Amino acid sequence: GLPACDGCVVQDGTISSCLVGVNLDGGTARTTVQRVRFLAQRIAAIDNYQGVSNTFTTNDYGGILSGAATITTNAPPSVAFTCP
Repeated sequence: GLPACDGCVVQDGTISSCLVGVNLDGGTARTTVQRVRFLAQRIAAIDNYQGVSNTFTTNDYGGILSGAATITTNAPPSVAFTCP
């Protein structure tokens, strides 16, 4: 089955990752991402693909790479990526 996170809170931290910072899929609902600093993401800081009623407030997206989305609802890429 799907992993589940219902009513979780991700806050007051830094996420440094090369592809996506936070991935909220169909098993994720009513989750809040707030006051998080994102660094070095190439695809998106937050991917809310099929997440339900999730919220994102007062995050710092200044460290994501040029061309990356702050928040997207796109399906994860179907091709393999590697991190430098």
